[in-house]
Amino acid sequence: YQKKQSEIYLKAFEWRFEFPEVLNEDGSFEGFDIVIGNPPYISIQDLNPKLKEYYKKNHKHFYLRYDIFACFIEKALSLINSKGFLSFIIPSVFLKKYMLYNTNFSNIDLLKDGVFNKAVVPTMIFVLKKEHNENNKILVSKNKLKNNYLIKQDYLKDTENNVFNLELTERNYNFLKKIEKNTIKLGEISTVSNGINTGNLKKYMSKKYKNYYIKILKGRSIKKWKFNFENFYIKKDFSDYVSLGDVKVFQEEKLMMKRIGKKFEVCYDNSGIAALHTVHTIRLTNKKFDIKYILGLLNSKFMSYIFRLKVPLKGDIFPEFRVFDLNNQVVIKDISRKEQSKIIKFVDLIIKEKDENKNENTKNLENEIDKIIYKLYDLTKNEIKIIENKTI
Repeated sequence: YQKKQSEIYLKAFEWRFEFPEVLNEDGSFEGFDIVIGNPPYISIQDLNPKLKEYYKKNHKHFYLRYDIFACFIEKALSLINSKGFLSFIIPSVFLKKYMLYNTNFSNIDLLKDGVFNKAVVPTMIFVLKKEHNENNKILVSKNKLKNNYLIKQDYLKDTENNVFNLELTERNYNFLKKIEKNTIKLGEISTVSNGINTGNLKKYMSKKYKNYYIKILKGRSIKKWKFNFENFYIKKDFSDYVSLGDVKVFQEEKLMMKRIGKKFEVCYDNSGIAALHTVHTIRLTNKKFDIKYILGLLNSKFMSYIFRLKVPLKGDIFPEFRVFDLNNQVVIKDISRKEQSKIIKFVDLIIKEKDENKNENTKNLENEIDKIIYKLYDLTKNEIKIIENKTI
């Protein structure tokens, strides 16, 4: 037994002997100068209960919020010294408040999709330094160093829920600050809800009308200004569905937005038609605002541009408009009903023309709405030009 134990100790890796540089004169661990790695991408929720309990006990900043790679980041930060560097390749959707306020990012390289065969998520390589100081600037690189620019780390602290938005150049940051003056968040004047999730479309949906069935729309049915009813019906009793909806939600005057897309596609409805979970519904709760004023704003070039400036596309094949983002990132100009009527006038004309012919070209009317909105948010000629030429 003693012989076997001796063999084990002889083969053991004693890191203190291998890395004496990380110890102080008393032999205590001070930390590595650099830690580099490629942590695993595994959802913490998918781990067994014992491992979950371990992460809960040992990783106070990241537990149960992200994939397991977040725990590796926390561990790596504890292994570098007070002036050490950390560099990982991780999904580009990740950033944590703790890192923003306690470290300095020096470089972030945004990589294209498909870096790893089995990991579809967009990825990035970051380099950060453990010490933190104010006014730090991050060098952001896209497309293998062909498109580099600097952003202030403080800008990321100033975003909703510390959203990791690497489009926040100084120009974009100042532009967003300007257009947010005298505005109110969409979530403060309305209720944004996801549609019905049946869990089994074949079981609950029908192409033929039956008793106790109601009309319903899929996401693909939602177009700008008007929807196309495709003769789908669903059981009126929602009690069996995965996510419960209240039929009253659909009976009220509402806007319906396609959940998947690069740009907003929103239509108006007061017919009581229902919608699946591929559609968001928006119902106003503040009577100061007219629902068709909100419709005009959401379908404008300006609003899609602003939203994608705040919530950039991350290489998603099917980019989703999340309820959280719609509530917090869509800012509505707080103006009088009289001022709103300037937009509503054109919205009514567009809806009338679409009712008469759903394929009617209403671009000229839409351009008039865009002009009013540019003036409303006090845009310069150069800012208007950027939006008009932007291809999302």
